[in-house]
Amino acid sequence: MSSATFTPTSHRNLRSATSTSTSTPSSPSTTTRKSSRRRSQPTTHSSASPAQASPKSPKRPSQGGAPAPKKRKNGMTTAVSEASGLGSNKGALTTDDVSKIFKSVFAIVDRIQDEDVRLSSQQKEAVLRAVQEEHCNVRAYPFTEALSVFGEFVEEPIPSERCSIRTFTLNNGDGIRPESATELTPASKTLAAILRNDAYFDDKATLLRTSRHKEMSHRTMIDPTLLEAISIAMELAATHQDLDDGLKIRHKLGQHRTAVPITSVGLVQSYVTLQEEVHLKNQPVDGVSNIQLRGDYDYLFGAVPAEIVAPCINGGHRLRDIESEGSNNTISVAEAKRHIKMGTDESRAQAIAQGVAELCRNGKDSMISVLTDGEDWQFSQVRRTKDSALKPFTYTMTDRFNVSMSPRFEALVLKLLVAAILGNPEEFHLLAQVC
Repeated sequence: MSSATFTPTSHRNLRSATSTSTSTPSSPSTTTRKSSRRRSQPTTHSSASPAQASPKSPKRPSQGGAPAPKKRKNGMTTAVSEASGLGSNKGALTTDDVSKIFKSVFAIVDRIQDEDVRLSSQQKEAVLRAVQEEHCNVRAYPFTEALSVFGEFVEEPIPSERCSIRTFTLNNGDGIRPESATELTPASKTLAAILRNDAYFDDKATLLRTSRHKEMSHRTMIDPTLLEAISIAMELAATHQDLDDGLKIRHKLGQHRTAVPITSVGLVQSYVTLQEEVHLKNQPVDGVSNIQLRGDYDYLFGAVPAEIVAPCINGGHRLRDIESEGSNNTISVAEAKRHIKMGTDESRAQAIAQGVAELCRNGKDSMISVLTDGEDWQFSQVRRTKDSALKPFTYTMTDRFNVSMSPRFEALVLKLLVAAILGNPEEFHLLAQVC
């Protein structure tokens, strides 16, 4: 899924954002239209400037009223301030002030008219963004530019501890596999025992490797891997009740869900979804007053009640219009594009920023963010610090695994994806130790 964005960088863009209409390119300017309409329709009332519209006087003034101010671009600023009772506030606004602004801004936007042309949803979004920048000094950054403000909301681990999530396959592949950590929850202990089964995942990796083709597009490598991980996760959820219950609880699907049969899966209460190109509008970063993140998630893992999708799947149809944005998505996957390659600070900041934005959206404390170009894979555990002396978020990472270098890494990536899908994200580093 994707959606267009309209992103003015300053309040000067507000005039162009609000004056766009459905007129053809050859239509006269806004000023010309107004003049001609007043001459041809002398009995109609003239339009009010944004500064003249106030909550107490919602009606547009008559033709005999005061003319609109010349500097129309400042009208929105004045209108919002007046609507919020903040007209005399010339300094920085408080959090309460900002809240008041946004409660009234949509009503104000609806009153801003260029004659009889209403603003489109994109134009309203542009106005909202301009108001934020004007009043709150809000800075909104796409995920791909997160590095420029990364240090303001992320507590960086020291370089020697950044890749501190260890895996048995890479770090102790010839040694004795450690026992599952005693602090794991019961469901995670069940999952850890499954992840220790090398033969099971080796078989899955072999099937995946033979069915996948290496093409120029990263996604011909990424998509089959993600879909195979979902298939394994659903197979395990169908055979282990506690793993199915864990999905239901983490994604807040309701306590009383009926397990339903799904073709090729079995009897389950929850169904794991994979969404592509999920657009996130400006998301305020918790713990930082003036930074927002926005952009497209290349992939988001979520879950929905199985009873919703069962008729579609069992009928042999593709899933369409199944959204899991309202649930607590537990994994985001960022594709390392050609211009932001694996192993760079830019790609790392992008992946972590996506995890931070999702945590701010759903209020959870931890989630897994994955960065990949189809061959190299790296997993990050993004979490809140819960320490006022630190920046609000931090992370740790695994090493990078190149699936073309060793068949064992192919199985390892599948294990880590399944651990991220079915496991508690706060226990991911413990589950990785047995993978």
